[in-house]
Amino acid sequence: MTSATWRSFERFSAARCVPLLVLVAVRAAADWPKFRSSTRDGHGGPNAAIPTRWSETNGIVWKTEILHRGWSTPVVAGGRVRVTTATADGRKFFALCLNSSSGRIVWQRRVFTCDAPEPLGNAMNSYASSSPVVASNRLYVHFGSYGTACLDARDGSVIWSRDDLPWRHYRGPGSSPVLIGGL
Repeated sequence: MTSATWRSFERFSAARCVPLLVLVAVRAAADWPKFRSSTRDGHGGPNAAIPTRWSETNGIVWKTEILHRGWSTPVVAGGRVRVTTATADGRKFFALCLNSSSGRIVWQRRVFTCDAPEPLGNAMNSYASSSPVVASNRLYVHFGSYGTACLDARDGSVIWSRDDLPWRHYRGPGSSPVLIGGL
C-alpha cells in the first residue's frame, strides 16, 4: 500500500469513527437489497445510476443524522433505505427505515439489548457492522452473537429473533446474512 493510499485510508477510517452516522442518499435506478447488491458482485445492474463522485454540494439528495454507530451497508428496496446501528457501548441494537426520496425516518426499532457486551477489540469496527438483507417485505438483521432477527420491512415489527447462538467475535461482529431459498 502506498503512503498516499494509506493516508486516504486513515482519513476514511477516521471519518467512520464519528459516533453519529450521516446517511447520504443517492438516486439509483436499481434496488440494493443486500451486501454487494442483488448481483452479489458490488454492481448495481445495467440500469444503475450510481455516482462515483460527490461532495457536500454535489450529488447529495438528502442527509439524515442516525444516532449511535453503525457501519453496515444500507439496503434499498421499494423506495426505502434500511440501516442498522448500535450504541457505542454495545448494549442496544437498532434497525431503521428511511424514505429514499426525503431521508425522513419512517421507523426505528430497538431489536436487541445486551447487559454485558464483549469488547470490540478493534477501533475500526462497530457493534452494527453486519449488513442487513431485505426480501419479500422482510428485513433480516444480524448483530453477531447479540442476535439475528427477521422484521417486517414495512413497519419494523419483529417476526422472529434468535439470541441464543453465542460465539467469540474477537474483533466485533461483521458477518452479513445471505438468503438462499427459504433459509
